[in-house]
Amino acid sequence: MSLEPGDCGAPAPEGIATLRVAVSRAGADTAVERHPNSDQYLFVLDGPVETHVETSGGWRVDRYGEGSVAVLENRWHLVPRGVWHKSNAPGPRDCTVVALHTAQDVKDEFRA
Repeated sequence: MSLEPGDCGAPAPEGIATLRVAVSRAGADTAVERHPNSDQYLFVLDGPVETHVETSGGWRVDRYGEGSVAVLENRWHLVPRGVWHKSNAPGPRDCTVVALHTAQDVKDEFRA
């Protein structure tokens, strides 16, 4: 689901143009994607998340959304524009994230 930042009742921070809410089902595999025109900030609402990020040395797995939910640093992840990635729920429960994008018209590219 995509939202305009103003739909949330208050203006978004400067630089944020689009919000998306995504649910990943536990154990489901997700598509590899990138956003060539947008940085993506991921904020976990519920459940642990793994984001697999392609680097020059191969795939790196970043885990977040675990530990104390009061510690905001445990709930954020940044995927820079143009970087191939995929996020999933690694455990027995679904995860929900809000994706904040810097582009108004986010371009999504997918690959197998």
